[in-house]
Amino acid sequence: MSKNIIVYEKDNNCLELFGELLNQHGFNAIPISDIHHLFDFVENNPTDVIISDAEILFSISDVLVNRLKRILSKIPTLYLSDIHHSTHLKEKMKIRHDRVIEKPVAFVILLESVYRELNT
Repeated sequence: MSKNIIVYEKDNNCLELFGELLNQHGFNAIPISDIHHLFDFVENNPTDVIISDAEILFSISDVLVNRLKRILSKIPTLYLSDIHHSTHLKEKMKIRHDRVIEKPVAFVILLESVYRELNT
């Protein structure tokens, strides 16, 4: 059975690219671009890993951030962030350093990170 990997991203090109690459490696990539769809999917479906664009997290309210933290505390999540937001991201979301992948994203690093999360 393939693992469900959510790709949470506003940029449709990134959604398509990451989804295609993950699917080629045997994963079931689920593209999501809306926070409410993310909540709905995670609450109603098994999810093995989430890959999230970090900038989305800075554009939602603290209430939604807190709800997201509760959900993501149960699911391994990788965050894609530009170098300028990495420190703020780690502080705001209390994220481990190894779960933040700096942009531009090298797919091999993303894939290695997904495998690491699935094997922990």
